[in-house]
Amino acid sequence: MTSHTVRNPFGPSARLLFLALVLSLVGLTGVASFIATSRIETTSLALPIALGLLTRKEFWRKAALAYVVVQAVVALIFVSFMLSAPASHTVATAYAPYATTRASALPLLAATVLVIFGFAILRQPDVKRLVQPSRTSRGA
Repeated sequence: MTSHTVRNPFGPSARLLFLALVLSLVGLTGVASFIATSRIETTSLALPIALGLLTRKEFWRKAALAYVVVQAVVALIFVSFMLSAPASHTVATAYAPYATTRASALPLLAATVLVIFGFAILRQPDVKRLVQPSRTSRGA
């Protein structure tokens, strides 16, 4: 019996394109938040990173990795703050089964999925080979 290796059906360029699409949607939510409330959020940084990933340059891959790490740290800080803060109001008896879930924790789930998804794609060897390395001139 021969063993077959399971390969990803999507090529590295399709995975990078999909990550750029997801990051651009995240960035657009940051821009929409800025337009609506004049608040600058870290999600607005995802838009230039997504556009940069389309150029397939090593700098933008590293910038996307840094962005994913920063998002992970911010999410960890918010989760630790939410877990350490006491509940401010009492829950009605009818909603007692839902008292343990906090509605404000749900957006952090999306951020966590983005962090894991982005880190998994950007660290793959075939995606690393796809991007062009940053070259410096010898005379400079």
